[in-house]
Amino acid sequence: MANIETPDVPTLRVIGAGFGRTGTLSTKMALEQLGLPCYHMLEVFKLGKEHVRFWADAAERRDASPPQPIDFSLLPAAGYRACVDWPASTFYREMMEQFPDAKVLLTVRDPERWHASVVSSIFPPAAWYLHDRAWYDRLALWCSRFTLPNMLPIVSMINRVVWSGHFGGVDLRTEHGKQVAIAEYERHIAEVRRVVPPEKLVEFHASQGWAPLCEALDLPVPDVPFPNVNSSAEMSRNHIIIRTYLYVSPLLALGALVGAAYAAHRYVPWVSLGQRISSSLLPSSSK
Repeated sequence: MANIETPDVPTLRVIGAGFGRTGTLSTKMALEQLGLPCYHMLEVFKLGKEHVRFWADAAERRDASPPQPIDFSLLPAAGYRACVDWPASTFYREMMEQFPDAKVLLTVRDPERWHASVVSSIFPPAAWYLHDRAWYDRLALWCSRFTLPNMLPIVSMINRVVWSGHFGGVDLRTEHGKQVAIAEYERHIAEVRRVVPPEKLVEFHASQGWAPLCEALDLPVPDVPFPNVNSSAEMSRNHIIIRTYLYVSPLLALGALVGAAYAAHRYVPWVSLGQRISSSLLPSSSK
C-alpha cells in the first residue's frame, strides 16, 4: 500500500539504492543537514533487536515463494525521512511501491575502489563469521553466544541480506570473490537505472557535493562544506577490538568454569556440614 504523507502518516522522501561503502555515511550526514533524518546501517546497531529482527524478517518475506508483502512504515514511524546504505538499499524496489513519491538515490563510486573499501572495512567481521575456520575461530564464535549475545543476530542478518543475499556468500578477499563482488555491484547499478523512472532517479557521487541532492529535493544549498566522512579506519579499529575480545572470551569462559569448580570444591563440604548440623538441631517432624 502506498504511503502519502499527511500529518498522521509520515513517509520517506529519499530511498537509497546504493550499496554500502559508496559514500553512504557522508550522504546520510548531508541529508540530515538538509532536515531529513536518515536511516543507515549504523541505526541498526543503535536501535538493536527490533530492527535486526525486522530486516531478517524482510529478507524471509522477500525470498518466500510467493514473495510476501513487507511493511516499511517502521522507518518513517521512527522519525526517518530518508534511508541509505544496507540493509535498506537491498529493498529499494519494495520501498518504491510503498513510498511512490520518494526520490531514489543511487550512490556510486569506482568499482575497484568500492571493492577495496569493502574488504578493508566492513567485510572482515563477515569473513571471520563465514570463512575463517581455524578451531580457535570456531571456539571464539561459540563463546560469543554468551560473551556478546547481541552480536550474532546482527552478523547473521547482515550475512542473509548482504553477503549471501548479494554475493552468494563468497570470500570477497579472494580474486574470485573480487570478480563476483564487482560483477554484482555493476549489475545492481544497471538494474536501478533500468527499474527506476528517470524523473525519480538521482545518481550521486559524494564528490559532487550539495548541488545534485538539493536540486533533486528542491532544497536550498547549505552554506557549509559537504560532509566528507571516511569511516574505514575506525571500522578496522573496532573490528580488531571486537576480535581480540572474542579471542580472549574462551579463556574467560574457561577461567569462570575453573573458578566455579574450585569454589564448589571448597564450599560444598561446608554446605553439607551445615545441613547436617541444621538437621540435628531441628525437631523431627515425627516427634
